[in-house]
Amino acid sequence: MKSFHFLLFIFLFSIIGCGDGPGERARFDEAIGSASAGDTHLTVRDGLARVEIMEAGRLDLWLSAPVSELTFTTGPAAVTDWELTLRNTPADAVLSIPTGDATAQELTTGVPTEKRWRLRLPSDAVTTVLVAPPDAQLAGPVRIAVLSDIQEGIGQVQDMFARINDDPSIRFVLSAGDLTDNGAAGEYDRFRRELGGLNVPFYATCGNHDVSIGDMIWHRQLGRHSFHFNFRGAAFTLADSADATI
Repeated sequence: MKSFHFLLFIFLFSIIGCGDGPGERARFDEAIGSASAGDTHLTVRDGLARVEIMEAGRLDLWLSAPVSELTFTTGPAAVTDWELTLRNTPADAVLSIPTGDATAQELTTGVPTEKRWRLRLPSDAVTTVLVAPPDAQLAGPVRIAVLSDIQEGIGQVQDMFARINDDPSIRFVLSAGDLTDNGAAGEYDRFRRELGGLNVPFYATCGNHDVSIGDMIWHRQLGRHSFHFNFRGAAFTLADSADATI
């Protein structure tokens, strides 16, 4: 099956407030997906995960795509035993180790979009870890949901999530943003809590409301504003157009 390209461009024409500009957001995007702790360095391919916590023996990531490739570069003094937690990930995702001598044991979380493993990394080595659904590289139909402009309707979003949960063929949700009314930190916290009621991942770019007060809150909560990923022969691009520009 020939690949096709799904291009998600939402043009939002609005008055530009005091938020961070698109150039600054793009620069911050480049920092997403890279972190270090002690003698261990992590790089997430294409910045498709935000590092929430990386400290000795613990790594928590918030994902922006159904497929995640993690590269660990360890020095001679690196911690070897890690607890790896991935949030906003498909329930059927499995972990493999394409390169390196690492080992992994899956742990139970009880949350459909959260996966956890005990990971043992070799020291003084480069290890690649891949987390993806078994059919991620098989070209074929993909059923998704698109949901945007939640804003002040956050109190009713569980009704929509319930409808999505009732359709087991939906693999993930895409959003063109405006998840919040004015981009305040408390609104992002509320949205993240509400996502606990959704059984599939939620991948979003920002809308003008989400970045209106600046402070890179989106960057700290959800990761990149613009990103691209491939899944089952389809290419998905989510582009930051919050200032009516691409």
